[in-house]
Amino acid sequence: MDISIFSTVVGLSLLLVIVYLSLVHLFSPEYDPREPPVISSLIPYVGHILGLLRYGQRYFEILSACNNLPIYTLQTLNKRTYVVNSPDLVTAVERNERTIAFFPFVSLLSPRIFDLAPESSAMDLIKYNMDGKIVGKEGKVGLGHETHRGMHRVMAPGPDLDRMNKAMLGTFAPFLDEWAVEGGWEGDLYEWIRPRFTIASTEAIYGKENPIRLQPELAEAFWDFEKDFTMIILGLYPKYTARKGFAGRRKLRQAIKEYLNRGDHKYGLGVLKVRHDAVINNGGTVDDVARFEIGDLIGVLVNATPTFFWMLLTIYSDADLLEDIRTEIGAIMTTTTTITTEPSSPSSSKESETTKTKHEIDITTLDPHCPLLLSAYRELLRHRTQSSTARWILQDTLIADRYLLKKDSVLLVPGALIHADPLWGPDRKEYNPRRFLKNRLPGLGRRADALSRPILRDDGTHVRARDGGDEV
Repeated sequence: MDISIFSTVVGLSLLLVIVYLSLVHLFSPEYDPREPPVISSLIPYVGHILGLLRYGQRYFEILSACNNLPIYTLQTLNKRTYVVNSPDLVTAVERNERTIAFFPFVSLLSPRIFDLAPESSAMDLIKYNMDGKIVGKEGKVGLGHETHRGMHRVMAPGPDLDRMNKAMLGTFAPFLDEWAVEGGWEGDLYEWIRPRFTIASTEAIYGKENPIRLQPELAEAFWDFEKDFTMIILGLYPKYTARKGFAGRRKLRQAIKEYLNRGDHKYGLGVLKVRHDAVINNGGTVDDVARFEIGDLIGVLVNATPTFFWMLLTIYSDADLLEDIRTEIGAIMTTTTTITTEPSSPSSSKESETTKTKHEIDITTLDPHCPLLLSAYRELLRHRTQSSTARWILQDTLIADRYLLKKDSVLLVPGALIHADPLWGPDRKEYNPRRFLKNRLPGLGRRADALSRPILRDDGTHVRARDGGDEV
C-alpha cells in the first residue's frame, strides 16, 4: 500500500475516534454520586435503545440478571433513564407523585396517538390543568380530571357496571355456541377470540348501535392500528411507515364520528356518556370525541384480549385445574329443566316430549364463592405481565433517603421484574394458579396479596395497592 494512502487512512481514523470521544464527553451528562449506578452499553447513546428494539421488555430482565441492583441508570441519547427493580423502591416512587408524574408523557404522545397538531384546540383540551393544580372553585378541572372522576363513578360496583357486564357477556356468550359442534372445535384460538372479544367488549361501551359490531371490519382496523402502534408513537412519518395502522385509525375515527353524528351515542353505556360529556362540557367537538375514543379503545382491548386468551388456554391446558374450577362454578350455578309436550306430527295423536335445560350463573357471586378462579386470574396477571410503568421526573427528587433522581429524566418500572421478585417464593418464575388462595399466602402476607390487586385512584390511574406502581 502506498505510504501516503496509509497515512491518510490512519489520520482519518484517528480523527473519527477523536471526534467520537469528544461527542461522548460533550453530550454525556455529569452524574451525581447519589444517583443510581450507571449501566453502560457497548455503543454509547444508542446501545440500550438498540437492546430494547431487539429484545423488547425482556431487555430489562437481561440487564437485571447481570446487575443485581434495586435501581440503576441507563444513558439513552442525552437523557437518563432510571429502571426500578425493587418493590420497596416502587413504594418510595409512589410517595413522590407530585415530582414523579405521568402527565408530561400525555402532552408528548397525544398528538401522535390521536393524529393532532401540537397547537390544536384539541391539544389545548388535553393540556388544560394536566398537573391538577386547579380545583373546582378556581375553574373547570379540565378534560382529563373530569373524565377520570366520571369513569371512577360508573366503573364502581353498581348498576352502571352491571349493565356493562350484561352487555359484554350477552354479546359474547352466543359466540361460544360456535364451539358446540359434534367432534369439537379446532382452530387458531387467538385468531378466533380477537374479533369476537373486540365486538363484545365494545358492545359494553357503544350499546346496541355499536359500530364495531355492525361493521366487523372495524375490529381488524383497530388491531392494524395496535400492531403499528410503536411506529405511530415514534412519529417517523407513520402515514408511510405504518400504513395499515394509520389507515385503521382513520377508519375507526370516521365510523365513531358517524355514530355520534347520528345520535346513536344515546344507546351508549355509562363510560361513553362520561367521556362524551366531558369533552363537550370543556368546549370540545364531536370530532374530538371520536379522536379520543381511539385512546380509550386501547385501554379497553389491548390488555384484556390477550389476558382472556391466556386465561382460557392456561385453564384448559390443565385437566385438574379445569375440573376444580368447573366444580367451583357448578356450586353457584342454577339449573332449570323445562319439559314441553307437542304432537309428533299434525296427523298423529301421539305426543312427544322436549326437554330443555338452562344453566344460569349470577356473576356477582363469582368473587366471594370462586376463590380458585380469581386466584388463577390474578396469578395470570402476575406471571404474564410484560408492560412497564413510565414516569417523568419533574424536579430533583431523593427517594428512600438514598437515590437521587434528576429533573427531566425518565423512570421505568418493568412489571415483569416486580412480579419476579423473591418475595413470591422459590416458584416465582412458574405459573401457580393457587398462589393467591388465602391458605397459601401466610408466607407472603398482605404485601403480596396487594401487589397483584389493581384498584382505581381518584385521578383515574390504575395502581396496585402496594408496591405495584402506577398503570395508566
